[in-house]
Amino acid sequence: MLSILSRCQNGYNIAHEWSAGHKKYNPTETDLKLQQALAKAGPRTCDDIKANFGNTYCQGCPERVKSPIVLGREEILPTGFLAKPDGIYYRVEDSQGNVSWDWVCSPLRVLALTRNGDGREWGRLIVVTDPDGRTHQWAMPMELLAGSGEECRRVLLSMGLRIAPNKGPVRLNMLLSSCRPLGRVRCVDRIGWHNGQFVLPDEAFGHGYGESVILQSEQMDKRLSEPRDITAL
Repeated sequence: MLSILSRCQNGYNIAHEWSAGHKKYNPTETDLKLQQALAKAGPRTCDDIKANFGNTYCQGCPERVKSPIVLGREEILPTGFLAKPDGIYYRVEDSQGNVSWDWVCSPLRVLALTRNGDGREWGRLIVVTDPDGRTHQWAMPMELLAGSGEECRRVLLSMGLRIAPNKGPVRLNMLLSSCRPLGRVRCVDRIGWHNGQFVLPDEAFGHGYGESVILQSEQMDKRLSEPRDITAL
């Protein structure tokens, strides 16, 4: 797990603390291993953990992420927005200086910024919690926010997001446009092999190096999850 700890705040100290109880612990060797883990490749992925250690550590995890390091990243909402258990709120101040918080939408998280290998096709990796408590992930192209952002909201509504009427859509657009999460994910526009990983609409298989890779499209592709007659393929 040094590939994860080496990228975390205070990760070096934590690595030494966890390693100190081992009979072969050596501070110099631990520092060297941390430096190698940081320079050699990206953080260990969830698929790699399952392949090497079984499903014990991942069983029951509700998050759909590529690496545990994403879970430790602080979600920084734009100024004026606040996350509560029942969703996102927007700060409103009247002419008398009285402050209130207006509900914008049901629970929504922006995990990472997405872009392709050329630094174009920017987007947001979004997770929505539907009314049944299930989470749905979508790599949203930023171009869908052009104009009124109606097409973006159409997809989010189909995922189970609830949006406040009146000013809700405008404030949701503000949130998605100005949100700047620390995470970065490489996006691709087609299914197949990319950077050592085989990318499907809802997940990627393989142990690629560097950033996670995800399919980014204007709508959630459900075709591969629908029952089909495989003899017709």
